[in-house]
Amino acid sequence: MLSLFITACGDDNASPSCDTTDVAATIVGTWAETPISGMGNEVTFSNGMSGFCTEASLFSTELNGDVSTTFTWALNVDNSIITLDYSNGLSVNYNVGSVECDNFDLELFGFTVTLSRK
Repeated sequence: MLSLFITACGDDNASPSCDTTDVAATIVGTWAETPISGMGNEVTFSNGMSGFCTEASLFSTELNGDVSTTFTWALNVDNSIITLDYSNGLSVNYNVGSVECDNFDLELFGFTVTLSRK
């Protein structure tokens, strides 16, 4: 009886239509970031291949004083790289690490940004 209760509760937090082979669908949502060097907050990837983050996010960018917290995103053909193009003209490529329904890892310059679904 206890194992049935634990199993049933374990499914409550997962995305209702999660298919980890569909990286584009899995990443859609709002994610909490595991901080790196004191930075990190949250980021949202939207269905329309757009997104936004807080200014304290690891995903915000700054170019010549122009801080951008909005972006468009795209995955390469084999889903191994996600490219974020920012409104201030910057473009950043993240390597896609592990993909789970409620946890997602993106890698940049040897750092792993771990995202947890909110």
